[in-house]
Amino acid sequence: MLTKAGDALEAAFQKWNNKRHWNVLRDTTTVITVAPFDVVSCTTTSGSTTVTSASLQGVLAGDLVSGTGIRPEAYVVSIDTTPSPDTMELSHAASASGTVTLTFSRRDYAVPTNFKYVYNVRIPSHSLTLRPVHSRLYDALDPDQSNVDMPLWYDLYPLGATGKIRFHPTPNAEYSVVIKYNRRLTVPSVDGTALDIPIDWEWGLLAEAKSLFLTDKVGYETQAGKWDQVAAVALNDAVRADAKHPDMDEGFLPGYLNRGVSSSPGSIIDDFRWGFD
Repeated sequence: MLTKAGDALEAAFQKWNNKRHWNVLRDTTTVITVAPFDVVSCTTTSGSTTVTSASLQGVLAGDLVSGTGIRPEAYVVSIDTTPSPDTMELSHAASASGTVTLTFSRRDYAVPTNFKYVYNVRIPSHSLTLRPVHSRLYDALDPDQSNVDMPLWYDLYPLGATGKIRFHPTPNAEYSVVIKYNRRLTVPSVDGTALDIPIDWEWGLLAEAKSLFLTDKVGYETQAGKWDQVAAVALNDAVRADAKHPDMDEGFLPGYLNRGVSSSPGSIIDDFRWGFD
């Protein structure tokens, strides 16, 4: 019964996680981008995806690679620093053989494990707010993505596979990127774990768990239905409470607020705000 109760509680948390991007669960993380860096004495072989070097420390899977004999937008598929020399596999076979210096640029950065949805992304030092972009659209807009520059967009394309956010263009320097995001409720998995939920909502989530628990017990259908009704009301109340923002100014806002309140004259932001001449 304790095991079933634990399963019911976990299921209740998962259901509430999927019902809403809860405002009370907003959090912030900071990502420090990596400037492109060189690795000397890399050995390439024409027609092979394998590259070796005395040391590939600091290189990560997903890094873009450029240099003599490297095809455009090749990236590191995997890396093994156990053997000597270190070995990595590229997405595209080299076009020439030789011992060369390669440049590595990092476009993908890990987000917290409790990450759910982006709230917004900024580079405060440059008064810049990054905008979301889908990979398909960005590929159409910028077919050659081998260049590096200050990031202007973020892309969640690699999130499902690697738990990372991607910046476009690939960062050309070190930037402190502040990511505000909605996190998940922490699903309790062991005894004694404090419930990760505002105290005002505990009763409703426990009612959800009770309903699920009693559903598995023969002869408790009436009680299960009752607790399911209680949980549904509590969930709706929690959604309304979470959506309240007494300090919010309701009404139409000028379009320029989408790009920022102030900017230097003649900048691209200024063009977006007022329209191109």
